[in-house]
Amino acid sequence: MAASEKFRDARRRPKAAVVADAPSPRILEVRGHAGTYLDGGGDVGRRPGAPFRFSPAWIRVRPRRIVVLGINGRQFEASARDIA
Repeated sequence: MAASEKFRDARRRPKAAVVADAPSPRILEVRGHAGTYLDGGGDVGRRPGAPFRFSPAWIRVRPRRIVVLGINGRQFEASARDIA
C-alpha cells in the first residue's frame, strides 16, 4: 500500500473522494481529507475480523461532504450534506 500510486497521491494532495455504486442506480460518494499512515493498518483489519491480512500502511478519509443517489428515496432522488 505504501508504494502504491494511490498512497503517494493522497500524501501529495490530501483531498480525496471515495465512490461506491450498485445497480439500480445507487451511489454513495464521500469527499474529504485523506490522512496517510505507515503503520496500524493490520490492527484496523483485525477489528472487523477480515479474512485476510491488511497492509500496515493505510489511508483514512475524514468526510467533509456526502452525496447519495437512490439510497434515501426514490431511484433517481439525490441528496447531499456537508460535514462540519
